[in-house]
Amino acid sequence: DDGNKIPVSGEAPQVRINEDGYWEISSDGGKTWENTNVKAEGGSGESIFSDVTVKDGYMYLTLADGTVIEVPLTAELSFDFGTDGSVLYFAAGESKTLDYTMSGAETYTITKPDGWRASIDVEGLVITAPAAENTFAETEGVVSVILFGANGQSFLAEQSVKIGEAVQDNPGKEFGIETVLIKAGTFMMGSPVTEPGRSSYETQHEVTLTKDFYMSIYEITNSQFADFLNANNVGEDGEFMTENNGLQQIVVEDSWDPGCVWNGDGWEPAEGKSNHPVTYVSWDGAYEYARWAGGTLPTEAQWEYACRAGSTTAWCFGDDPGPISDYGWYFEISPDGTQEVGRKLPNAWGLYDMHGNVHERCLDSWDGGTDYSPAPVTDPLSPNPGLMHSMRGGSWVNDPYGLRSAYRWNGPDNLNGTTGFRIIYPVD
Repeated sequence: DDGNKIPVSGEAPQVRINEDGYWEISSDGGKTWENTNVKAEGGSGESIFSDVTVKDGYMYLTLADGTVIEVPLTAELSFDFGTDGSVLYFAAGESKTLDYTMSGAETYTITKPDGWRASIDVEGLVITAPAAENTFAETEGVVSVILFGANGQSFLAEQSVKIGEAVQDNPGKEFGIETVLIKAGTFMMGSPVTEPGRSSYETQHEVTLTKDFYMSIYEITNSQFADFLNANNVGEDGEFMTENNGLQQIVVEDSWDPGCVWNGDGWEPAEGKSNHPVTYVSWDGAYEYARWAGGTLPTEAQWEYACRAGSTTAWCFGDDPGPISDYGWYFEISPDGTQEVGRKLPNAWGLYDMHGNVHERCLDSWDGGTDYSPAPVTDPLSPNPGLMHSMRGGSWVNDPYGLRSAYRWNGPDNLNGTTGFRIIYPVD
């Protein structure tokens, strides 16, 4: 790949007279100027040059007296891999052809990680990952293209490459949603019969989740939900054509404890409540917000798995409720309503307010009394549009035992001041 010849073109030369009356020449578009030490004879210098030619990367200026000035052309060197700059992921042995662009170079050199191949042909820049059996090859690194100009200038372009699967980076960032990656795994869902405050429909059973997912670090806020309402032109009546249940009222402005309010032109957070979790939103409203933001609501199993964050205790921090006030909002410390998200400690996986503040809506339907089966299950989901949906985490109206990781609640898909939601992004 070394020493390949490609066409080169330089910047059109520019000339000017400096303040001392000497001609200056620029061959890089006016960025830098070189003094020729030739005095201009007139204000515009019409008769100074008798000939100007360009050959082999140089500009030749012939003066009226026959003197020839040789000026090297400065080519603009550039190389673009045709990617967005993020890491390129490959399967072992896979080749990718990139639609690159390159200009201004006389020669170029390509470097790559050990075991990788990279070359430029008529199709494009071809990068090939090492085969799986090549155990001495590097699994990641940088492909570099170094350009050299006709007069010694150089340019470096780099593209990171890696064998493996691409990992999405905060899929909710376009909507101002911070997320954390929750890796797939197996856990015990429900509560042991010895757990204080448990209900009869929390039978422990093994659950396996086969897919990673991203979960919003915080409960969705009034500010975020107002953005959704305004983006979809939801009017003062709060009605929206939902995917599951047709035209529904998905939000209401409560007179006692408003979250989102109508200002005459659109929706906005109530004063002082921009970062409080949104309430007075129906299940359909939560579902439609998640869909608009490119995600969905978590299943009960996904929610509890994320809440536990590897723990097997009543709360994510242990079996003693003593520290609960460090992790969540409940009636004794927040009797007047919701609080700003993220003010308490997160669990071990970086999720805030999984205990308290507001109940969080889930994707599953649940009648409020049916127990789990004790048999192991994989990726459980109980959709039934005819039933009410489950809610998890407890809220500011509960006592600490209503904030346990296994605690379940349900209710009609109505609008109230104790229920909000967070969303997930499944990883394909």
